[in-house]
Amino acid sequence: MRIPLIDRSYRSLKRYREIVRVLVKYGFGELLDRMNITRYLRLGRRRLIRSVETAARYSFYQRIRMALEELGPTFVKMGQ
Repeated sequence: MRIPLIDRSYRSLKRYREIVRVLVKYGFGELLDRMNITRYLRLGRRRLIRSVETAARYSFYQRIRMALEELGPTFVKMGQ
């Protein structure tokens, strides 16, 4: 038997982790740092280095577009 509140909280936590992962992937780790979220995360140094490489390769607006597309239609609509 599932406990609804715990199940919903677990799904929300998974989604938050996915959002953070995508933001770091596209070079928005500084945004998370400014929001004081990074102290709750265990981000590997290699992942942060890769995000800097991605940030250097694409413009700011291209990175926003790619992140929103990867996060799904709700985020794309929010970006519009």
